[in-house]
Amino acid sequence: MSKTRGMTGLTDNNRTHDPWADLTRFTWLTPVRQRIEDVVASYELAQHDPTRAVAPEGLHLLLVAKPGLGRFRFAGALGSMLLNRGHIRDNRINVTFARDFVSGWIGQTRRVTLGKCEPALNAMLLIQYASELAGYTFSREAVDTLIEFMDANKSRIVIAMILDPGEMPKFAAVYPELVSRFHKIEFPIPGPNEQLEFLRKLARHSNYLLPNDLEQLLGPWIERRMREDRWEYMRQIGRLLGAATYAWAERTAAPRGPDRRYQIPEGLNLERVDFESAMAELDGRGARSTA
Repeated sequence: MSKTRGMTGLTDNNRTHDPWADLTRFTWLTPVRQRIEDVVASYELAQHDPTRAVAPEGLHLLLVAKPGLGRFRFAGALGSMLLNRGHIRDNRINVTFARDFVSGWIGQTRRVTLGKCEPALNAMLLIQYASELAGYTFSREAVDTLIEFMDANKSRIVIAMILDPGEMPKFAAVYPELVSRFHKIEFPIPGPNEQLEFLRKLARHSNYLLPNDLEQLLGPWIERRMREDRWEYMRQIGRLLGAATYAWAERTAAPRGPDRRYQIPEGLNLERVDFESAMAELDGRGARSTA
């Protein structure tokens, strides 16, 4: 299934009107943002002086990142920046899954692939789970069609693909001619300190108070979860804060609304015990009450 998102729908009242500038709030994305700006600047220079062109020549981007690092938010901000700089003309991102490019029927994959690409002309096409382009009977036909479309419409579309780092070597080995047309953008892994700083930002946004010994409490736990490869980074940090807030509500017998959800006030004081309950829940050792 594919869907179209307008760039204007990717902001809210708590952010700037420029989603690309807003990314400065997410410090772990700073090197990714700089790398993109270098790619775009090089592309713009080559537009004025073709002798300065370097491969890959277009603006197609392979976003290599683990889940939970803001891949989709980044892609939305990227589309906004490319629109503002005139590299796409339509204020939208067509979002689709790689598996949707492949048909199960002989002779149909080319039509299916073009059906995903053509509506994204003059805009940005975001392909999620790019590794799913491989592994099907007609995957090669889909990739060949995609390459042909990219080469025929170099200045009319920007394609971004999202790929997990662990999937990159095999994907590049199977489809080197496709990967060679993309700038590879690798997202760095934020360390525990960066993740704790993000937690503080989330807490400040809701005017929550956090325990003084947050680093000692959460730092070793985050490191363990990262070693176990059970961690989705900033996404899990948001879940951790949500679980701690829920634990506070249960501990203090907070009132519930008509929908039976706890009514959480601003300015609450989260304590160590709340985060201990949240960590246990994310570890699978705790259970929420459904009363």
